[in-house]
Amino acid sequence: MKTKILLIGLIIFLVNVISVNAKETIKVCSPDDFWRGVNYFIFPRDGGKPYGSHVGTLLSLTNSLNLEIEFVQVKGGKEEGFLKNCFDKMRSGEIDLMNNIYDISNGENFLEGDYMILIPYLECPESWKCKGNNHFNFGISKKSKFASRVDEFKSVLLSDDDYRVIQKTKFTSADQHDWGS
Repeated sequence: MKTKILLIGLIIFLVNVISVNAKETIKVCSPDDFWRGVNYFIFPRDGGKPYGSHVGTLLSLTNSLNLEIEFVQVKGGKEEGFLKNCFDKMRSGEIDLMNNIYDISNGENFLEGDYMILIPYLECPESWKCKGNNHFNFGISKKSKFASRVDEFKSVLLSDDDYRVIQKTKFTSADQHDWGS
């Protein structure tokens, strides 16, 4: 009888330890994105981890929240509708998170209230003349399990200066990123 009680207690302890240490996975969508000599989001041909300034921005958020990040690569360039593909995945809830989303009101359905919740993280440069909230935003799908945790996401945002440092970093490999523990 004591052995059964001891085993049950051990199992309960192990289940609690495993669940505390288990990381939730958040899915992010992007194509290869190299523009004007900047690596925004690069998926290595060898299948390794992606790298770039957008990867760094996303990791700054997910590492702070102890989330495992899964990158879903969408094929095609800007002309081939990769953004539409990512937004369709956000709309369906297949993708949880995107970054570098603009709050614009020209009918392209990027707006909060439609299918994603926008979290401003970096003020747009004056020369960009960004519309809406005048920020780059993280977008969380309203169908994502993370939609109820928006305040938690907002609480770990970096300063504008920190995000600008990430944007200006010349990432050439995934080894330059902090992939968390």
